[in-house]
Amino acid sequence: MKLKYIYAPFLYVFFIMCFYINMNGQKKYEREYRIQKTEFPVSAIDYLKQNNFTTCKIKYYLESDSTNQSYEAKFKYKDHRYSVEFNTNGILEDIEVNVDLDWLDKSLQEQIATRLDSLFKKHRILKVQVQYPNTEVENTTVIAKAAKTLDTSILHNYELLVAARKEDEGYSDYELLFDKKGNVLKIRKSVPPAYGYILY
Repeated sequence: MKLKYIYAPFLYVFFIMCFYINMNGQKKYEREYRIQKTEFPVSAIDYLKQNNFTTCKIKYYLESDSTNQSYEAKFKYKDHRYSVEFNTNGILEDIEVNVDLDWLDKSLQEQIATRLDSLFKKHRILKVQVQYPNTEVENTTVIAKAAKTLDTSILHNYELLVAARKEDEGYSDYELLFDKKGNVLKIRKSVPPAYGYILY
């Protein structure tokens, strides 16, 4: 009985630590670092060249989180800001293009507004992006062409950065991913840069 009494506090602390680690495991932290072109995957550089993106002034980044890493090329093309993301093997993950909210169809704007109203007490849209994911359904050259012309005939989503407030909470920035019908696919809460992002 004496042994059980002595080790009980240690077991209690152990289980508390396991619970804490498990809870934090549900959070995904992301950080972004500026890198040189020479540190970017060669196949990703080739993809940018083949699709005539290298005529732009490109900035290269390494993005890392608790589970994986990716590479991102950012540039301006025909008055729109682009972000082209690749995995560590240099394979395209998605292309995102900044657009104005008014660029979206009125019906889609209304659908998104309804969704935001149901999620938040107050909200303000800060940024809108058209996202062209690489699902291997389309050739990656087709994805690049669609992104360059903002063609919505192929699979695409919409990513919004929103300053919003929930009940009894202060304002926070949220990233929301919508499909082309205005359905919410993903929500993640933005936190100060030193902590990256928390993914829900």
